[in-house]
Amino acid sequence: PPMAKKIMAYCLQRHAETADQRLQFILDGIRRISYDPVVLNQDGWTTKKSESAQGALGGAFLIGRRIIWQRYEALVIAFVRDEEFGCLWKAVWVEDLDTFDLEADELKDAMKKWDNKQAKLKRNQGSRSSGSSGSTRTFNKLFSVDGIENGIILAAPSNKASRGVMWPARVRHVVETSMTAAGTVRRNASKNLIQVVFLAPFWNGEVSSASKVAEVKDQYSLGPLFELDRIDATASNIQKYPFDSLSIEQLQSSFRFLGLPKAVFPRYLDSHRLAVALKSYAKTHIPKVYSHDDENASASASLTESHILSVKAPIYPQVVLNLPYDFILNKLPHPSEHATAASLSDGNSICEATINIDYIVRAMSPPECFGKSKHVDPVVSTALDTNTAILSPTREAKLSSETIDGLVNPNEEDTTWALGSFASNFLLDLFESNSNNNDLSSDGFAHIGQLILSLIAKLKQIASESDDGTKKRHSKTFLLQCIRVKGHGEETIGLCRAPIGIQKKTIVIEWRKTCERVYKRAIYVLSHKTVGNGITAVVTDSRCHGHVTANGAFERPVRIPAAIQGARLAGAGLKPNMLLITKVEDSYMSLAEDDIIPKAHK
Repeated sequence: PPMAKKIMAYCLQRHAETADQRLQFILDGIRRISYDPVVLNQDGWTTKKSESAQGALGGAFLIGRRIIWQRYEALVIAFVRDEEFGCLWKAVWVEDLDTFDLEADELKDAMKKWDNKQAKLKRNQGSRSSGSSGSTRTFNKLFSVDGIENGIILAAPSNKASRGVMWPARVRHVVETSMTAAGTVRRNASKNLIQVVFLAPFWNGEVSSASKVAEVKDQYSLGPLFELDRIDATASNIQKYPFDSLSIEQLQSSFRFLGLPKAVFPRYLDSHRLAVALKSYAKTHIPKVYSHDDENASASASLTESHILSVKAPIYPQVVLNLPYDFILNKLPHPSEHATAASLSDGNSICEATINIDYIVRAMSPPECFGKSKHVDPVVSTALDTNTAILSPTREAKLSSETIDGLVNPNEEDTTWALGSFASNFLLDLFESNSNNNDLSSDGFAHIGQLILSLIAKLKQIASESDDGTKKRHSKTFLLQCIRVKGHGEETIGLCRAPIGIQKKTIVIEWRKTCERVYKRAIYVLSHKTVGNGITAVVTDSRCHGHVTANGAFERPVRIPAAIQGARLAGAGLKPNMLLITKVEDSYMSLAEDDIIPKAHK
């Protein structure tokens, strides 16, 4: 399939330092081809679940079905009718993402094993609730999971809106769980239940009003950042937390198999940001009392009438639990910005630096809280090395009308032409901090600030001309100048010394965004009626379905009324230079179908 060739070409062209790393890239590419939905579709497989059973065997209706094959849990991901073998289903093991094919009788046997396992679990839960033998309770009471000494696990919420997915959670210590609001110890609580705090859950984002939805970026982030829950301590409800650092590629790969809407991924990323940060803090700053001593932990659990997981969990300081995590997460980059960073990562996996909770806590203590000492933590400097892609410190590029000394006229009333309308606060602070700097290795940032400011002033002068002929005469020259300034700025950034804690990749990304805003403003301002034929046409294509865009999203077909409405929102039919027509000649349709659309889908 064409997509398989692209994946292998990408793996072969990635920079590898050793032969083993090159081999690993090739093996990763082969594994990706085995379950990639685009490759499967091009190879004739069906990856979309049907609304009803197809025939006696079920067909594509069984996609998404959980099974057990060779004693391990797996998931059906595709279906195909083969002329030689008949109906085939492709499944993937959940643990290592290896794929395999099943025939009808094999799939039936695998589904039966899964159903038997679920029925057995239900019987065990029913026997515990109705007062089963003491041996069953002892077995569940001694259940543990690797990494519990760090306090972070994957747990299944009891909320039905969570769709039963395993979500990052923090296990509360028995000291936290045993005290009620009145300060008394609870002795009547179930010994098989533990209290967990789910991190950044998506299922609690209930929509209260339409106005509230308009103020946030996605509706799944409306709910509280933490949710307390009580779950049964069993292997089906609790798993080991697998991540020690944030790899965007691994998170995206694991998210695809959860069956959740794509809009949930920002919340999913925030939950793992908190989980990795809390796990890292517990690993390095909280002493382990019962990390490998199950006998003493069991004795403590019996004395406190709690589960062994609640005893092994770490006790986080209150200052750590009360940090403004909402504010911190809002300052981190949105997942959509990682696609931009991928083009600068030279094929390396895009990672984020872990939130250093200890550094934040010490920054709130003297003398750092007085601003008299700027402490640079060695852990932070290690996390900010060249192998870690740190994006813009703001989740969105916010436009600012603030002025910078020496760069913007403070008395300027037209904020649409201010530097803050094109550059983000991140670049504005960088220009300001270096405008009066005498260090030759860093004053280049002030230089590119002057360049972009002069470019904006030139565009404003051209825009003030009322003659279309003058605009047409300056349009090509100015657009070429934008490209030259953009390239010169990138070279200047490469020669400058970046401030401590900021990567040059971050500055380059923001600089490119700024130049692109100036370029787009120039296209809008310098457009006139003599350019083009003044016609805007909306052409739909059935082949748009299923393609992957540059941002990792899948295209989908759009109805004609929706496409026309989108064109009108972009200005078609409302601006004199963008006319909207309802029909086109056959020659235009032939041009679009034979030349334009095939080029867009190569």
